[in-house]
Amino acid sequence: MDPSATVLPTELQATLQRRFGLSTLRGLQAQVISRVLARQDVLALMPTGAGKSLCYQLPCCLRPGLMVVISPLLALMRDQLQRLTQVGIPARALTGRLNAQAMRQLSLELQNHRWRVLLLSPERALKGDVAALLSHPACSARVDLLVVDEAHCIAEWGPAFRPAFAALGNLRARFPAASVLALTASADLATRRTILEVLQINGNQVLETSFNRPELYYRVHVSPSPWRHALAYLRTWHPLDSAIFYCRRRAETMHVAALLRAVGVPAVPYHAGQGAQQRRAAEQWFMQRADGVMVATIAFGMGIDKPDVRLVVHAGRPVSLPSYYQETGRAGRDGQRATALLLLALHDVHPESGGQEQEHLQTFLQGKCCRRRSLLAGLAQQLEEPCTACDDCNPDWHPVPALASHRLLWVPAQ
Repeated sequence: MDPSATVLPTELQATLQRRFGLSTLRGLQAQVISRVLARQDVLALMPTGAGKSLCYQLPCCLRPGLMVVISPLLALMRDQLQRLTQVGIPARALTGRLNAQAMRQLSLELQNHRWRVLLLSPERALKGDVAALLSHPACSARVDLLVVDEAHCIAEWGPAFRPAFAALGNLRARFPAASVLALTASADLATRRTILEVLQINGNQVLETSFNRPELYYRVHVSPSPWRHALAYLRTWHPLDSAIFYCRRRAETMHVAALLRAVGVPAVPYHAGQGAQQRRAAEQWFMQRADGVMVATIAFGMGIDKPDVRLVVHAGRPVSLPSYYQETGRAGRDGQRATALLLLALHDVHPESGGQEQEHLQTFLQGKCCRRRSLLAGLAQQLEEPCTACDDCNPDWHPVPALASHRLLWVPAQ
């Protein structure tokens, strides 16, 4: 039995097994679900792969009312909608503008309890037509849980890039009887404070587990020619493995993908400037292959549940340690060892002003102490056990291949 498993009430255990095919809950799941069922607010900080979505999907089977789920990306909403449908939970995603007749039909469906979950972007949730729909007495009376997925976006995207995130407190105020569940896989202290303030969650309603991912090997390589090193590294990569290569600019994704294809590595670009159909095709290509490289800006990856990604490469200085942790967390979701490689030019390592967050990032980049320890410090956590999988603590570490035919990902710096 999983040592973190919890003895569950009979009804909860039966629903977990019947609907989701699971016999136990992991980590914080039982505590979070217990609070949701008790109609308590909670901010849950759980690492990638810890099963955050189940924390509202399971209560949805047991708790009456309508759950409004706020998600930042269409791809994430599609993924959530598919999972909800698979387990028999009636769900609807509002991803486009509806005409007056369609809105009236949706209003009737909500009043008649046809939908249990409504998936929305923050912009859509606050827009006039949807706001009016949800404020209808017959609908608003049914809203009893507001879920904010990827809640770190409130701090990271809200101030300028997507101000609707910072305005989600208005949605909370509209449904004072509803409880709030905020979920994220990465948040430093400042981000946590912002989430709690915007969503009006009490500071003692935070549940947190360790963000340590012992299966990930963290390596930073500083070079006058990081791109050349990156391409050489990927050429050594075994064709049975999946990888994500993050670039800072859209043009770089196109260039790197073309270079990789020219040397026989299957690769596709992905960035926000592409059309929705083109991005969707690239995403499906990557999800269906075991040997592809997705060359992308950070527009790709949030909510992508591909378990067998063995390598995540970043080219250039990260914006912050929480965002870097979030992106590297897309590797090794199956629990098998994987590599997070950060490639820096010499100027990327120079100190930058910007407060404590940049200090933590600088410590991580310079590698004068354990990378894992400094990464977790940037997430307001301490490493309790020894690190054996970063280039500072174990430069000769090798991933254990998931399959006997795999070659090693780790190669010495050229």
